[in-house]
Amino acid sequence: MSRFATISEDQFKKSIEDKDSKSTKQATKVAVSVFRSYLKKKQLEDDFEKFPLEQLDDILSKFYLEMRKCCGGVYKTSSFKAIRHGLNRFLPNVDILNDAKNFPKTTETFKAMSAEIKRQVVLIITPLSNQKKLYNYLDVSNPVMLQKKVFIDIPIHFGRRGREGLR
Repeated sequence: MSRFATISEDQFKKSIEDKDSKSTKQATKVAVSVFRSYLKKKQLEDDFEKFPLEQLDDILSKFYLEMRKCCGGVYKTSSFKAIRHGLNRFLPNVDILNDAKNFPKTTETFKAMSAEIKRQVVLIITPLSNQKKLYNYLDVSNPVMLQKKVFIDIPIHFGRRGREGLR
């Protein structure tokens, strides 16, 4: 048995193709699809891989500002970042995430839009009358009801996004 394996060209290509998970490939595909549809809507060429860096910087900065969901709403911060990362993965020799020298407008626009998205987040807090009814129902002398009260209090008092990530 040899210390080094011999692999075929097909095995090599397959291992390179399989480096990303299925969901990562899907996220990249979605990000590229969103960007290509934006380019078509703006009547620009959709093969952005060939754009010079200056042109890509201009277009990406406008894309970040104008990007919306199908229904017209603003993306959540996580989706906004996922599209940015997907585009970065798709462009092989370009780093739009960390190359502020070649992408100054894109970097600043992304920061500005991220801050804007955070400002638009609306906290959903139950009305005070409903909280009083709920707390009257939860008898804290019973251990099960006390646990339910704690599960309700944590997102209300500490979490900005409800029960997301509570586990």
